[in-house]
Amino acid sequence: MLSISEYSEMCHLSPQTLRFYHSEGLLVPADVNEQTGYRPYTFEQVEQAMLITVPRGRGMSVKLVRHALDKPDAAPALLRQHSAQVRHQRQAQDEALSDAREFFNSWPEVRLRHIPEMTVVSKLVPGPSAGGDQYDWDEADAVVTATVQDVVRTMESCGAVVSGTPWRT
Repeated sequence: MLSISEYSEMCHLSPQTLRFYHSEGLLVPADVNEQTGYRPYTFEQVEQAMLITVPRGRGMSVKLVRHALDKPDAAPALLRQHSAQVRHQRQAQDEALSDAREFFNSWPEVRLRHIPEMTVVSKLVPGPSAGGDQYDWDEADAVVTATVQDVVRTMESCGAVVSGTPWRT
């Protein structure tokens, strides 16, 4: 039997990782001393640790590793699934890096434009009622539209000419 420190040194797994694998049911020690917490492992469990360490070291989840160990025939399909997920994540990361590179290489040009003097009118739109779990976008749109129409009517009643399409933010 190997002690947890001997085992962790042989398998390159920290004692914390071994305890985690034990709690997840991946690598259960041969015995656990209830008084000392001492966890001895057998030499046969070294192979099991290596079977866990390789896919875990490649980012495979504990759940998938457990499934692969429980059903070795499913392991190739699980590895393909994991490989596809890694490729997808890698592609998303590459796209994000490319976007960041493009952003930093092409700062927007500052343009100064002169526009004629104008009066801007705004009105606060009441928000949704408190306590709702979901936001009702149709209701919000209707409230905003009604508020914009009210502002336009008020301005026109004062003799102002509304130029351009009212906008909202």
